[in-house]
Amino acid sequence: MLDTLRWLIDIRGRVAANRYLHVGLLLVTIKLTIDGLLCNFVFPRPWWPLAQWLNVAGGLGPDDDDLGWLVLAAIALPFCAIGVALTIRRLRDAGCSPWLAVLFVLPVVNWVMFVVLAIAPSAPAPMPTDAAAARPVAAEVAWWRRGHWPLVWANAAVVAVIALAIGPFAHYGQALFLGAPFVQGLVAGALGGADGNRALRSWLFSVGLVVLLLIGLAAEGLFCIAMAAPIWLAFGLLGFLFGRALQRLERSGAAAGLLVLPLLHALEPLVSPPPSTFEVTTEVVVRAAPERVWDRLVTFGAMAPPTEWWFRAGIAYPTHATIDGRGVGAVRRCSFNTGDFVEPIEVWDEPRLLRFRVEQCPQPMIEWNPLHDHVHAAHLHGFFAARRGQFELLPQDDGSTLLRGTTWYVHGLHPEGYWRFWSDWLLHSIHRRVLHHIRDRSE
Repeated sequence: MLDTLRWLIDIRGRVAANRYLHVGLLLVTIKLTIDGLLCNFVFPRPWWPLAQWLNVAGGLGPDDDDLGWLVLAAIALPFCAIGVALTIRRLRDAGCSPWLAVLFVLPVVNWVMFVVLAIAPSAPAPMPTDAAAARPVAAEVAWWRRGHWPLVWANAAVVAVIALAIGPFAHYGQALFLGAPFVQGLVAGALGGADGNRALRSWLFSVGLVVLLLIGLAAEGLFCIAMAAPIWLAFGLLGFLFGRALQRLERSGAAAGLLVLPLLHALEPLVSPPPSTFEVTTEVVVRAAPERVWDRLVTFGAMAPPTEWWFRAGIAYPTHATIDGRGVGAVRRCSFNTGDFVEPIEVWDEPRLLRFRVEQCPQPMIEWNPLHDHVHAAHLHGFFAARRGQFELLPQDDGSTLLRGTTWYVHGLHPEGYWRFWSDWLLHSIHRRVLHHIRDRSE
């Protein structure tokens, strides 16, 4: 069993077409069987195999529950690693550059690639010369010491993806937050030579250079860079470690492989599912009757300036609320320091429930950049959007009121689970600011 596992994940040597086909079909069958059982009996959700192949809604995705999505994603990782390893060896056997294995991450393309490689004939094995056999591993990457051009090209691909994300495509997807840092670390690790510390410094330097470009060109603010830093560094380090393990991989076709990154970013919006709608609920106990609390939540006056550092760093915060009319059809306006949320009332059940939809949202933050007064990043416009909200008042036995505020929203950023963590945290902070203000005025 261990020998079989080692063979599956080994990237050295070759794999013939017939074995590549048979092993690939066996792995696909096992993977789909596991996913089908989990989706039908453990994490009930709509499931059909083609959805997973195309990476669209209906198969994998955090729409139903995060735990189910995380389990399915964790199960997919070893199958993906084995597929990449087998593809590297099959490409080598067919006489192609193993770097083309990066195409394996593209939806639809990976299946076309699998079919082509399953029928492609094997190329003659090269005959090693005495000089080549005696050449040490360090000589394989000696060309790296003559310049940092591979890392330059890798960072050019990363910058291209960032430029597309904040420019014409306005799509903050997995190619940006997962693929770009992974490629950046992979190239530094794979082509950094025998000196691991030097390779690590090259990777960190390239990350710092990208940050300086974002700040210097007024493309992003420090707060958003800080929020993206954990996932960027995590996948960059993963790519770096993977690159260190692949130092002996043939370098031919590396530049062509890097071009896949912008291509992946350009294709991702075409196959991405619609943004998921998330729910955030915050509660506070108010020592007052629901009737008294109701009058203080429908409208409220000017709030004190925030003291929390994240609001002072640029996150939008509420300042006051007004309403035009009463009952269903009235229009409530919750004013933030960046603009107004326009909220037509859908349910007016005084003094128990106030529910509204959101017709207009201001920008969610003001980017702070030490070099520029104004930053107009694409994610400030049309990405984070509240869909609905409500206040629920539940009378308690001791005469107090449990005040519960809920917001339903989308954020349009991928991977959704990572950015949902930040969005939920910030929405809880906004909820607490409003609910505590209502509580203080009611008590």
